[in-house]
Amino acid sequence: RSLLPILLSCAWLALALAFLGLPGWLPFAPLAAPAFAAGALRMAGRRPIDHSMPILETPAGAIPLGLVIWALTGIDIAVLGCLPFLTALTAQQALAGTLAAQAVTGAGVLAAWLWRAVR
Repeated sequence: RSLLPILLSCAWLALALAFLGLPGWLPFAPLAAPAFAAGALRMAGRRPIDHSMPILETPAGAIPLGLVIWALTGIDIAVLGCLPFLTALTAQQALAGTLAAQAVTGAGVLAAWLWRAVR
């Protein structure tokens, strides 16, 4: 169920890192791929937009919360699963401990998502 999303997210992340000129970060691509796959699987299973939710009034205009919640569904899991990669990327340091933490976090998020989906 998750093999194709893992392969696609690994390929896209590797291409993005290579295109951005960050070839030293390529070891993170297969380690972050399970977290991206969990986010993609969650996005694929989301319900239609709930237009009955309230509207948030801001100085810039009205924001429908149903659309915001729909758009953020799946991104939250991907960001949570890629926290070690994102922190290493912002600190500009790729350490071996960060690679290990990303491997555990990415696999853990995907395993938790699949365990929840099976139940």
